[in-house]
Amino acid sequence: MENPEKTYSCTFMEDYQNHDNSAVLDELSKLVEQAGRSGEQDPTWLESLHLSSPCLALFPDDNLWYRAQVMCRTGNMFSVLFIDYGNEGEVDVSGVKAVPHFLFETPPKAFLCTLEGFDESKGVWEESVFDEFHKLLVDKALCVTPLDAGDNLYMAIPQYAVKK
Repeated sequence: MENPEKTYSCTFMEDYQNHDNSAVLDELSKLVEQAGRSGEQDPTWLESLHLSSPCLALFPDDNLWYRAQVMCRTGNMFSVLFIDYGNEGEVDVSGVKAVPHFLFETPPKAFLCTLEGFDESKGVWEESVFDEFHKLLVDKALCVTPLDAGDNLYMAIPQYAVKK
């Protein structure tokens, strides 16, 4: 991650009470994969993509389709944010498709968090500190209290200030 002061958290707010979190994401993933594998690319749509445009993107590590949002375009390459997991990736133009409208019904499962009291203007974390922080959070349940929601300068996904 390029900015260790901010991290994406994968959450399942609507199913928190039922503890059926992975089933929701599994079903969504199946629908997204089907949508990605079917249908053709629309060249006109590709030309209209800009910062924060929603899309389906082919993740290069597992060759599966996921919901994403455009962060940057350079020639035939897109930097995207995978909105249900919070990770970023580089995708060739052939690995980007329009999102069917029915997939907009489910909100993103990852949201951008900052830690309460962290003042970015006073510096950044050392990489080793971030690595330890990341180990504490990755693939673990985390209960946080949202304190504030603000605009993210780079994406249409809100950014939340949280405390544990």
